Amino acid sequence: MNNERIIGKAYQAAEKMDLKGWVDSFTPDGTFTDMSIGVTYRGPDGPTGIGKTVEVYAKAFPDMHRELYRFFSNRLERHIENFTTKVTSEVGV
Repeated sequence: MNNERIIGKAYQAAEKMDLKGWVDSFTPDGTFTDMSIGVTYRGPDGPTGIGKTVEVYAKAFPDMHRELYRFFSNRLERHIENFTTKVTSEVGV
């Protein structure tokens, strides 16, 4: 399986609220950095565990959908350079 498919499957797990699938997509020393808030999540558990990202975003945006557009990597790191997030939610008045 190539890198794009691995990352795509991880984001599919996140959209389905499959915390185990999302966390299992990372290596034990893997990290996820949310650039919008400047927080890096590490490890499977706890308040800064990788699974927390799915919980937080699902609570705030229950209909979130991610589109992954451009990937790049080097020998040491793999990144998603650009992705968009479509958020729909109902807001009470």
